Amino acid sequence: MYEGGWKAGAKHGLGTYTWPNGATYSGEWQAGCMHGVGTFESPDGTTYQGGWAKDLKQGLGRKVYANGDVYSGLWVAGKCDGPGRYRWRNSNEYNGEWRGGCMHGQGTLRWNTGDRYDGEFCEGEEDGVGIFTWADGSTYESFWRGGRRHGLGVYRPPPPPESRRASAPPERHASPSPAVELVPQPERGSGGEGGGQRGGDTDAPQPTPSLSPAGSLAHMAAGEAGGGEAGSRAGAHSGGGPAERGDRGERGDRVWVREYEDGRLLREDELGAEELEAAFGPLSSRVSRHSRRRRRAANRQGETIYKGHRSYDLMLSLQLGMRHSVGDVAAAANPQRLTPEHFAEKIALNFPRDGSAATPPHPGTDFLWKDYCPRAFRQLRRTFSIDAAQYLQSICGDQALRELPSPGKSGSVFFLSHDDKYIIKTVRKGEVKLLLELLPRYTAHVLKHPHTLLIKFFGLYRVTPANGAKVRFVVMNNLFPTSLPVQRQYDLKGSTLGRTAAGRGAVLKDLDLDLTIRLEDGWHDKLFAQLAADCALLEELRVMDYSLLLGVHSRSAEGYTSAELVTDREDDECDGGDKPLAAAAGGVWAPIGRPSVEAGVRLRRSSTEGPGAASPARSPVRGTSAIGDLDAAWARVQAARAAEAEAVRERIAAALGTRVSDRKLGDLMRLAYFQMLGREARAWRSPTAILARRPLREGRPGGGVMAGTDALSHQLGLARVRLGMNMAATALPVGEADAGAPPEDVVVYFGIIDVLQEYNMSKRLEHGFKALLADARTISAVDPRQYSRRFQEFMRSVFV
Repeated sequence: MYEGGWKAGAKHGLGTYTWPNGATYSGEWQAGCMHGVGTFESPDGTTYQGGWAKDLKQGLGRKVYANGDVYSGLWVAGKCDGPGRYRWRNSNEYNGEWRGGCMHGQGTLRWNTGDRYDGEFCEGEEDGVGIFTWADGSTYESFWRGGRRHGLGVYRPPPPPESRRASAPPERHASPSPAVELVPQPERGSGGEGGGQRGGDTDAPQPTPSLSPAGSLAHMAAGEAGGGEAGSRAGAHSGGGPAERGDRGERGDRVWVREYEDGRLLREDELGAEELEAAFGPLSSRVSRHSRRRRRAANRQGETIYKGHRSYDLMLSLQLGMRHSVGDVAAAANPQRLTPEHFAEKIALNFPRDGSAATPPHPGTDFLWKDYCPRAFRQLRRTFSIDAAQYLQSICGDQALRELPSPGKSGSVFFLSHDDKYIIKTVRKGEVKLLLELLPRYTAHVLKHPHTLLIKFFGLYRVTPANGAKVRFVVMNNLFPTSLPVQRQYDLKGSTLGRTAAGRGAVLKDLDLDLTIRLEDGWHDKLFAQLAADCALLEELRVMDYSLLLGVHSRSAEGYTSAELVTDREDDECDGGDKPLAAAAGGVWAPIGRPSVEAGVRLRRSSTEGPGAASPARSPVRGTSAIGDLDAAWARVQAARAAEAEAVRERIAAALGTRVSDRKLGDLMRLAYFQMLGREARAWRSPTAILARRPLREGRPGGGVMAGTDALSHQLGLARVRLGMNMAATALPVGEADAGAPPEDVVVYFGIIDVLQEYNMSKRLEHGFKALLADARTISAVDPRQYSRRFQEFMRSVFV
């Protein structure tokens, strides 16, 4: 059974299909196929929410298997492909790159015991540079080949007990191998996505590697006698040899160098602190997550509202009232459907300074609180996937709001939540009245159009301080909730009279527009279909004077050379303590000018032999289409590596002189090269590297690629792709001044704002007066129908 839109006799648009066995799909269709964003639910409990293309999972999506496993990330042709996170029902987890349903590329595999492997995978096995870390903090950093240790590696004993992280498990494994099954066994959906035509559960990841941490030389010899690799694996987790018991000195003082050949240990040598410092400089921690956040906070917009600030009492009143209102409404029963009574509901409550039976005492002044349509706005928040607890934490948590300068002529005051997710704007009484009138239609519209570009409303409140004026607030989404620097902002209406920026640093306007935007394949048509639906609603509501706020982030390499981008996801990844052989900031082993980021070159291991080895037979490259650019980029990488190697060689010679043997010098140089490859490999996975890769540009940039919108949304923490959020695009310069300028890779954000202006008598008078002085077609205040038509036509010149 199908309910939804049709076109030319085929399912098209939004619709819901139910198979005879009970499987359902609800979402977007195109030419009779599941195509777009939708949700598939199987009778066995398997669910998938995300992107589709011709009945196959495609792009960013989240799948919950019937057995409890969960995968969130990118899909290509129905299989896990690209960055993604797979969590097994027993809490084991892999977070990294996939290809064709297998772990392939950079990734981190964590066991529920506290052990983890960070490094490269190939077809589901460890292959390349990797670090195995036990729960007690001991580590083995090495090359891997076909799931086995191969080449030179470094073992570090665990840190002293008093310095271990409180979260680390106190004991190590006693079992011969991880006592968990890492191979997911999801059952095939009864409906078989697409009614058994395509999809199914063929996307389930392939068997994962059985990791084998290193043992000591003596223990490994015993393992070889007992069966080679199998024996070594059996001894690896038993804590066997002397090098693994942590009795050879504290962490950071000494390490052991081991060399393997296809899993067979060839030799083991000790390196002292003096030798390590000669090669790598003083060992130091990476930049802490707290210092990274402080650096990011320095670039945040607005003025923090501290005690004594002019808006401090107003902020306290708003936060107190919201905690009470949202908490009470969240605890109330959810209505089956919204009725006119819900849209007329108002709740008023006094908040005396000393508290009352219903309110807590507070340090601010007495005030009267009023909450408009609380259950209707709760339904809207749920529609937008806003969790009540997170909503309160963002606005009413321990951190203060920030006050922004007013960007327009309305005189409204803007506040920004500490996490940049929400904007709180003061509104006039007339705007409150209009919002309450359009709220039922607005609610129905956003339910029908999940990709709506209209600003999202989350709550409407009023604060009346004792002996003060009434202040009305509306809570909205921030169109730029990102740590990416938005270098250019445009407020676009389609009118031209007076539409230039007021001064340097101000938001640019229509006549300042010097570019056109080319979205990824498929999004251009979706954009204008959604614009038509949104403008039709505003036209019916007699609303005009709205605008499209456009933010542009440049992805050029220059944007990442001065300071690394820091995101919350990156902060989480940085919470694992020191890495083995961590280099001092700013030393020889600081980032090497970002050659991999500049050219989008995948820097996999080239050899286990270190500097001077032959060039790799393959150098996988993503993100560009010009072979000459790739050759030049690879040449820059090789030159940078050679320069670093020479600098390290000179440093070792200066520090150790003739005391270092040729063998020890070779070990140190090979470890230095290994350290460089490990750093480059980790850099490949960072959000910064994802942003700096060049998307393929042949006509329109293709969707679903490693540098595209889906990958960006995943790396920046979004559960699904949304129109107007983190969209990969190409900016094409326009105008004589930019003639011949090359296209630029950008990330764009956009949405329709200022939708609370009715075409009332004052606007009619404004239109009549300005029409006497200028061409009536160029002024902003025009009839809603004319405004809507002009607005859409202008957007077609912006998004090409």
